[in-house]
Amino acid sequence: MSDVPGPQGREIVAREKKIIGSTFRARFQPMAVERGKGSLIWDVDGNEYIDFAGGAAVANTGHCHPKVVKSVSDQLGKWTLGTTIVFPNRVSTELAERLAEVTPGDFEKKVWFGSSGSDAVDTIYDFLPIATGRRRIISFFGSHHGLTVGTNFLSGHKISSRYLQSPNVVKVPYPYCYRLPMETEEECVEYCIDFIEDQVFNNICPPEDVACFLVEPIESLAGEIVPPDSFLPELRRLSDRHGILLVDDEVKVGFGRTGRMFAIEHTNTVPDVMTLGKPIASGLPLSAVVGRKEIMDAEQVSHAASGAGHSAVCAAGLATLDIIKEERLMDNASTQGRHMKQRLTEMEEKHPLIGEVRGRGLMIGVELVKDRKTKEPASREALKLSYRSWQKGLLHIVVGTHSNVIEITPPLVITREQVDKGLDLFEESLQDVENGDVPDSVLDFGSW
Repeated sequence: MSDVPGPQGREIVAREKKIIGSTFRARFQPMAVERGKGSLIWDVDGNEYIDFAGGAAVANTGHCHPKVVKSVSDQLGKWTLGTTIVFPNRVSTELAERLAEVTPGDFEKKVWFGSSGSDAVDTIYDFLPIATGRRRIISFFGSHHGLTVGTNFLSGHKISSRYLQSPNVVKVPYPYCYRLPMETEEECVEYCIDFIEDQVFNNICPPEDVACFLVEPIESLAGEIVPPDSFLPELRRLSDRHGILLVDDEVKVGFGRTGRMFAIEHTNTVPDVMTLGKPIASGLPLSAVVGRKEIMDAEQVSHAASGAGHSAVCAAGLATLDIIKEERLMDNASTQGRHMKQRLTEMEEKHPLIGEVRGRGLMIGVELVKDRKTKEPASREALKLSYRSWQKGLLHIVVGTHSNVIEITPPLVITREQVDKGLDLFEESLQDVENGDVPDSVLDFGSW
């Protein structure tokens, strides 16, 4: 590694700062990317990095997979317009059929296409109350469903807390057992389910006025919160008891990341509707909602965009599904994920900054705390760790309701050699932070 950022990187970062508004930027390092391949990224000065971020769980098939690149190029040579809502085409129709096949649920389904995960979840906010005749939606503390108007209403994360909230949305506790005061996971789940039945249904909104529960099977931006296995089945039972739809937000955790095609499958829970995005087309702008036929046919043209379901992007979606199956990426996610968690758990025994290691497959969170007994969040230390790792050639980002969780979501094509080298760099960087060798000046984001 040369000194970072290099001269070209500094120039581009400075130019971008002058012309791109801060509302569009979420930066952890002053870095300008030139190219990527597989699980590696190179900056404009030629420095190589192991990618433990995967574009925030977007690059499941790796950067610039040749099959994805070819599929998009071939389709763009045939048709550049994205008018699927007006003219059907073979590619988007085939992708819709494939999505209906791979998503859980033995019932007739239909598909909606959008351009981002926020688009997909916005559809839930706009459409499900109309489809069900019920006005309310229940979502969860810590959830992040996007940054559009509707998804800000639905999200329970601090990022969305600055915005006025919707009276149609009620938020309830999620089983973040590391930070809830219960002694067992069973008590944690019981508390969350009982809160809905005893408090929300009795005091805020009756169940017959609730259109759906909107839930992430793993709360990612909250800090890779994996709920106990009993939680989603209990939520399914509660939904069935009151005729409430269960909507599963797989925008970030789907398409093989957890070792199953969709994270909800780990508990054999079948949702009525699923929202999909991020890795669905290997990084290209595409999202989808897959739901029961009677729901998806409830109204015509209530939520649509001109470029949604673009045939070239849908071609990337078909290639993505093929790659996940042909290259057995779910198996690799399980294998490399187990190895990562084992090594990180061993680090936990040696490094007092690590409070908890958790995750499924290649969706792993490392929560940093200043004191393991009080669990005081180590937010500044997490940001310093992300910065120092970048200086050494490793990329990862910081998430969490307290901004103290290192998110590890590499491309699913990552090799054991890359995993081990990246973890070595991670531990070296962690030791530097614990030793006080990373100055506070790296947190001066305004100077970048």
